[in-house]
Amino acid sequence: MEYRIKRQVDTQVLRRDRLLNTLTWLQKLMLLGLIASIVLSLYAFRTNISDAYVAYRTRVQLSQVAENSRIYFEPDSTNSFELFGSSLAVLNQSSFRLYSPTGSEQLSLSRISSMPAMSVSDSFTMLYSRGSPDITVATLTAQQGIVSVSGGIINVTQNDAGCMAVVHDDSRYRSVVSVFDNTQNLIYEWKTSEYYLLTAAISPDSKTMAAVALTQEDAEFVSRLVFFDLGVEAIHASYDLSGTMVTDLVFLDNRTLCAVGDDRTVIVSRDGEAVWEYGYGSDMLRACTYDGDTCILATVDRTSGLSAKLISLTPDREPIVVETEEVRGIDLGGGYLSILYTDTVEIRSQDLEIRSKPVTVYDVRYVFTVADGRTLLVYSSEAGIVDMIAPFALS
Repeated sequence: MEYRIKRQVDTQVLRRDRLLNTLTWLQKLMLLGLIASIVLSLYAFRTNISDAYVAYRTRVQLSQVAENSRIYFEPDSTNSFELFGSSLAVLNQSSFRLYSPTGSEQLSLSRISSMPAMSVSDSFTMLYSRGSPDITVATLTAQQGIVSVSGGIINVTQNDAGCMAVVHDDSRYRSVVSVFDNTQNLIYEWKTSEYYLLTAAISPDSKTMAAVALTQEDAEFVSRLVFFDLGVEAIHASYDLSGTMVTDLVFLDNRTLCAVGDDRTVIVSRDGEAVWEYGYGSDMLRACTYDGDTCILATVDRTSGLSAKLISLTPDREPIVVETEEVRGIDLGGGYLSILYTDTVEIRSQDLEIRSKPVTVYDVRYVFTVADGRTLLVYSSEAGIVDMIAPFALS
């Protein structure tokens, strides 16, 4: 009998121990769940706080901008921006809007386009859709008219006088470039069955046009820069860039042209002679900007992405190269270069001399140089002009 009593006691103790172990395991499980819940809540809270902080810092930055230079616009993933004088031009697939520095809406045009683009000069903004034959001409306050060409548009460029070069398709030719004066009258056309044209440019005095003609020699593609005296049909001069795809073209003055390619940038005279050439080597082009006789390039190391450079090119001196951190955007105007890095903005001269200390910024998408070192900071739905020189000048 004592044996049976002892066995019952042992069984009860075993059941109790198992129950205690089960309760302990459940407590640990509940504790782990509670900890996981707290961690996830903290992570979500941290994300909300981070987003709120970025929004707060954006408000703080814009609150430091003079109230008369605040601009509000509708956020849109397709928004593209340009500076038209000191006004901000905003283009997307459904509309074009122009805002003064004070934030007032100067012009609003409805547009429906899957591939909208614009070309801005000191005189006009040209709005077009790639593949469409029509160009809308706008001033600071009104739509001035519509220009039409014979085929789908590939590219539109202007000089500051408002003279326009339009590269477009044509049913009878491979490519055509049509040139219009600043009253939108057709003054010159070059039609070619030999080349595919990529882009064109017009000299400041509106007397010379250059175009990029894509051809092939010995199984290698060639970007041929062709120069024309407007009014003369024959090619005046040419310059070949073998193995280079030219993506941008601009006259630095009446006699020299800057051609920006995917592996090098060259400055060429209107007579087809090389002035300067800068090869990127192991770097790739990140951004470029122009003003007057100066072109600024931003490059980054193609493999590591850790090394970056700024390069200043003009016709009358050797290229200036400085090492820097990776650049997100640049804009040159009035002799000042606004540079957007990952989280700072800096001002340099067109010769890349530092003009201001780096200024920390939050959530800035684009920068534009307005005048005298003032910079237009563009956020996702707001913009404002900030003086980057006076408050942040080097001591």
